[in-house]
Amino acid sequence: MWNADRPSFDGRFFQFSGVDAQPRPVQAGGPPVIVGGSSDAALRRAVKYGKGWYGFAMSVSQAEAVVQRLHKLDGGTDLEISVTPNTRIDAELVTDFQQIGVHRLISLMPQDESRVKALIDDLVVFQQRS
Repeated sequence: MWNADRPSFDGRFFQFSGVDAQPRPVQAGGPPVIVGGSSDAALRRAVKYGKGWYGFAMSVSQAEAVVQRLHKLDGGTDLEISVTPNTRIDAELVTDFQQIGVHRLISLMPQDESRVKALIDDLVVFQQRS
């Protein structure tokens, strides 16, 4: 869509033409595609089309199992791995995810202001130790 002056597509299930998608991405080739899901098909799509893989509401052991499956697929080690943990993030959890090959943790911030401050304090302390 973003790479052609006049993109068009005529496929089995849909078609389009005369589209001008603006604004165009700054980076060549368009934005990176991050694929979620843990089915075999989703992991194959991540490796074939994606720059990264995303797991939602996962424990360290669940994420580790998916990371191992990704590594068994050709190209799976090139993906940037992001996970939203299914529990509160602290420095120990960050280390655990880092050790299994997760590059980014995405936090669902708690609504209570004191819990938000505690989370930030924990992460600052972890950052200083790293």
